[in-house]
Amino acid sequence: AFKKAGLEPDSPLHFDRAVEIAGKAERAAFRTVRIPKTHMPVVGFFVCEHLTPQFVYRAEWAKHPNGARGIRGVTVIAEQPARWIPELQRYFGAASVQQEGDDLLVDSGTQPIRYMTRRDYAARHPGATPVRPGDHPALLSLKVDSIADCEALLKRNGRSEEHTSELQSRFG
Repeated sequence: AFKKAGLEPDSPLHFDRAVEIAGKAERAAFRTVRIPKTHMPVVGFFVCEHLTPQFVYRAEWAKHPNGARGIRGVTVIAEQPARWIPELQRYFGAASVQQEGDDLLVDSGTQPIRYMTRRDYAARHPGATPVRPGDHPALLSLKVDSIADCEALLKRNGRSEEHTSELQSRFG
């Protein structure tokens, strides 16, 4: 499918790594295909086939004190978001990209990817000043079990009120 879309994927890479399951050494095996950055609109992209999912998807590894449960979305700063429309449509399909003013909202099939101008990013996320010039990933939004619990953990770990107060507006 990638080749048919003109995305020129790398050859599949097969690899494994050691994991310990209930005190026993096992091998978690994977096969990945990466799309070169020359064909990807700003964010990196690869697919991964888990050949031994029983050694990868472990409930005991999916818990974190901050309550993170998954990715809610990705935000990309793009000086001219519309320039990425043709590439994004090649990846995710013609109907996957919606324009919202100068910005784009991309249905990736799992989590949304939002392409925003620097101006719109600053207005939507006051106080979160990007440090990189040009087009780049700027924000990873996470799903959490409880914003209050996550905020309390951040405070215990020395994060300022300024940072924790952003949780509700960004992730709530």
